[in-house]
Amino acid sequence: MVYLLPWAVEQIEQERQRTEQERQQKERLIAYLQSQGIDPNNLPPF
Repeated sequence: MVYLLPWAVEQIEQERQRTEQERQQKERLIAYLQSQGIDPNNLPPF
């Protein structure tokens, strides 16, 4: 069995929260682009 130190558990939780926040931001951006008639899956290259 693997035991994690308390700071490691906190670090994992912070990373999970950051990942979830980034996912939500991406979803909001996709929804906005679609509301403006832009297909986010067909953007020109940078």
